[in-house]
Amino acid sequence: MATAQLRTIQPTDYPTWRQVRRELALSDYDRQIVEEVTASIEAKGLQQPLCLGVDADGGVYLTDGHHRAIALMNLRVRHFHFQWFRITGRRARIEHTPFPYELLDR
Repeated sequence: MATAQLRTIQPTDYPTWRQVRRELALSDYDRQIVEEVTASIEAKGLQQPLCLGVDADGGVYLTDGHHRAIALMNLRVRHFHFQWFRITGRRARIEHTPFPYELLDR
């Protein structure tokens, strides 16, 4: 997926990506993680995919990988690997079908 599309994906626990950046920058612990992940991605590429959840209303959320997402954005990496799952009630399962990219165009 193109990294530019992250802007249309809602980060969980934060209303905007700007707030994710701000919150992670406030914590020495989080700032160190972003720095370490950034160095790792520069050296070896993204080793663990981001995890996206799609809810019943078609909302797309980053459910795992906020530090990695910020590192990717900072590095201006063009594309990233991801896994995705559908959120249905209390269940979620990793999908092996093509991602519904049309949801990002809404």
